Amino acid sequence: MDSGYIKLYRCLAEKGYYTDSQFVHLWIHLLMKASYQEKEYLFNDELHQLNPGQFITGRKALAKETGINQSKVERILKCFESEQQIEQQKTNKFRIISILNWGKYQTLEQQSEQPVNNKRTTSEQPVNTINKEKKEKKEKKEKNNNIVEQIISYLNNKCHKNFSCNTKATNVHIMARLSEGRTIDDFKKVIDTKCGKWLDDPKMIDFLRPDTLFGNKFESYLNEPPPHPLQGKVSDVSMKNFDTINSWRPPR
Repeated sequence: MDSGYIKLYRCLAEKGYYTDSQFVHLWIHLLMKASYQEKEYLFNDELHQLNPGQFITGRKALAKETGINQSKVERILKCFESEQQIEQQKTNKFRIISILNWGKYQTLEQQSEQPVNNKRTTSEQPVNTINKEKKEKKEKKEKNNNIVEQIISYLNNKCHKNFSCNTKATNVHIMARLSEGRTIDDFKKVIDTKCGKWLDDPKMIDFLRPDTLFGNKFESYLNEPPPHPLQGKVSDVSMKNFDTINSWRPPR
């Protein structure tokens, strides 16, 4: 945080919380704390891989660094989550905060972390450049909406649900996973795996929802083995007997 710069957009002034200086203070602080490139971070004797736009912190640390009391810090972070500005991965020791759309607003030109003396005025920016940026922004939004619609439609068809693709929390989770490099096929694999295991389980069927499937445990679900072909079709006792028979091989 001792060199380089971040970009701050005028649309921040349009936020409803702009009149509360502590909201603005904490948001700028999060931007300055975020990593500008992939790196490993040692925390409590454990190595963590951070992507651009992420950093490890805690409520107490943020309160100490900004002078905002801890309860207010927590309320502000929840507001930023609901506004799809951040995502939080919490443990009992720390939390990883991810600035959503980091690559969109904090572009590659500042990743060298070298201060640039840019004296160009607004009037020097060509109108066609502005129009191009608006077009690209619109196209990206349409592309993201299409991806979310594909994923939620697949989930609804597989699990016989009726989730909306316009829910804020759902979009936050999906965009966060996409920013980590996940693909539509990855989402489908998680849906297939968990539907196969939970769809016929009365205790687990309610967890077949976007915030569970696409949240912080997504990578763990993605690496689970697929369910057994007979799972849900026979009793647990029969499954165990089948596995025992199937694993037995006569001596040669």
